[in-house]
Amino acid sequence: MAQNVVGSSVSANQLKDFFRQIADGGLTGDHLQAIIEHRNPFDKPTRITFTVIGAGLTGAEWITRLETRGHKLYDWARDIITKPDYDENHRLEVGKEYKVTLVFGKEIRKDFERTTANLKAKAVQEFGEQSVAGLKGELALLIREKFTNAELETMGIYYIAVLHEPIIDSDGDAGVLNSDRGGDGSCVYAGCGNPGRQWSGSGAFAFLASTSD
Repeated sequence: MAQNVVGSSVSANQLKDFFRQIADGGLTGDHLQAIIEHRNPFDKPTRITFTVIGAGLTGAEWITRLETRGHKLYDWARDIITKPDYDENHRLEVGKEYKVTLVFGKEIRKDFERTTANLKAKAVQEFGEQSVAGLKGELALLIREKFTNAELETMGIYYIAVLHEPIIDSDGDAGVLNSDRGGDGSCVYAGCGNPGRQWSGSGAFAFLASTSD
């Protein structure tokens, strides 16, 4: 007869198998944390995948296009997309279809672990190197046009960040572009792009799933 741990319905054999699975990697720290929080440790994260078509516009052309269509650019977003670095390195290929997947910030439950570096590492592990290496600033602007604020609200998020190679702004700070449904309506802003920057769990992060000609 299997012996139970005193005061519980857990058997000694179950505990033995539990620790064996920890030792051989079958159960991870994330699994244990989910169990502690009474969540299903084997739930797969929600993924939203969509496509956009590269426009290849200059920063100045994007400012005109977005403002004509009712979107607002915060000052630092306007600043970095008018930098030569944007026009030289952050335009997507005209007419190319890009498949994009959103990783929700709440997937990383601890705020101090939800850093730019950790989010990129998570994407590389799941989608491959190109998911991060292929990111361009223009993707954030296409995403702003892709989704309305109401659709972002339905997704349960306030922003979608693109963790592209940062663009240095006029103050010498590294910035990345984000879509936002803040109090000013449909917005684009520039957030800190440093590796250690901690992001709130109320947003999502866009990574490339694949591209096609």
